[in-house]
Amino acid sequence: MRILRYLEKTLIVLLLISLPGCGDSKPSANSPVLSVPIQELLNAPEQLGIDNYSFALETYLWRDFMPICPPDGQPLRAVAAVNEIDSLDISDSFNIVMMWVINGDKAWEINSPERQYYYGIQPFQINVSASSGPKWGPGIDVTVVVQLADGDDDEIYLLKATNQYIGRTD
Repeated sequence: MRILRYLEKTLIVLLLISLPGCGDSKPSANSPVLSVPIQELLNAPEQLGIDNYSFALETYLWRDFMPICPPDGQPLRAVAAVNEIDSLDISDSFNIVMMWVINGDKAWEINSPERQYYYGIQPFQINVSASSGPKWGPGIDVTVVVQLADGDDDEIYLLKATNQYIGRTD
């Protein structure tokens, strides 16, 4: 009788695990399911004009291979800065709400990247960061796309930077 109950519970657990939609609902770096299709992300402009602003995206991507790290290094980290090209102060109504790092047909999707307010940030920049990405590279180029939201008129925009190098720290 105990064996039957154990087998029953095991079977139920296995069925629950195999059901679609169960488990982690956040797409992984290897998942083709994204909130925005990759082709739409890749079609984003590299410069964006909104009202009197002209925006461009700057990124810094790296993996850490310091001696205290695992032998295959730490996961990818990303910093993105939306810069106003003419150094105009950016309205507080603008915010980066999503970020994607695209490597071929794979994408790392970051929902609500962490806004950075560290010393040295200029009023003509919006900076965000993300960690715990995939273990791509280092030494490869990827495309980074951000979704910029304008809270004043509830509009969202995509902005990309191509050929972004994933570096390494040793």
